[in-house]
Amino acid sequence: MLRVIGAWLTSRKRCRCPQRQALGYAASMSSLTKRLLAAGRALTRPGRPPEQPLSPRLVAVAELVPLGARVADIGTDHGWLPIHLVHTRRAKTAIASDLREQPLDGARRRVESHHLSDRIDLRLGSGLTVIAPDEVTTVIIAGMGGRRIIDLITAAPQVIERLDRVIVQPNTEVARVREQLRAAGLRLSHEQLVEHAGRWYPTLAWTPGQPDAPWSELDHRFGPFLRARADPQLRRFLGSELSRVAQALARAQRNGARPPALTALQDELSAIEHELARLAIVAGTIQKS
Repeated sequence: MLRVIGAWLTSRKRCRCPQRQALGYAASMSSLTKRLLAAGRALTRPGRPPEQPLSPRLVAVAELVPLGARVADIGTDHGWLPIHLVHTRRAKTAIASDLREQPLDGARRRVESHHLSDRIDLRLGSGLTVIAPDEVTTVIIAGMGGRRIIDLITAAPQVIERLDRVIVQPNTEVARVREQLRAAGLRLSHEQLVEHAGRWYPTLAWTPGQPDAPWSELDHRFGPFLRARADPQLRRFLGSELSRVAQALARAQRNGARPPALTALQDELSAIEHELARLAIVAGTIQKS
């Protein structure tokens, strides 16, 4: 910061034309102000910058965290997500929990090395049993199977009903997660789809409150918000699914699969084709409007 101020004073001495000096002064002050503000923001961030960037799937989770939230990251594993959230001031504080001691010890070392021990609390335990009602405003459960996520949420209604947001990123059974969380008294508020390392990750944000409109079977499978806006990532995902199912059907036909198995694959292929056609129409309508 001192170097910035010194450079500005030196530039003032070099200019002797009053008009040019005035213009240069204004420009320099504008530039100096921006740099000082940027430096000030960096200095006020807690801890030190994270050594490792977040993966695309965790970036998708972080983007759904409300500013200033008090976060609980359930199944934190390496702990990078709460470190990023707190350092960038996306979250005021965080609880990072895990069922296993080894990953939690690794997360604790990272938190300590980033000087964030006063803002990130490491806890050993299962699911939402590690937090009390009203202790946090946002819960994150990412990187788990769909049934596990459902079990953790439905086992702790006293915690869930007092939250501002629940963010989940299931690895499996996404349609089941959508169905069961709605049945548990949660309302979907945001959803996005991200690809990372050849896999697709739906990221869903929920708030306590009864669902306001019925969903179709395709809404449960592919996501009502993604479908409504003809999300480009959903169209990419369905394109890859179309290829996968077509190949599976071809293998089944070559191997003499039984008729019920062939019918199931043909129905799946037809459903994806129809959904892609519908999304193309929706996307065209959105562009025209």
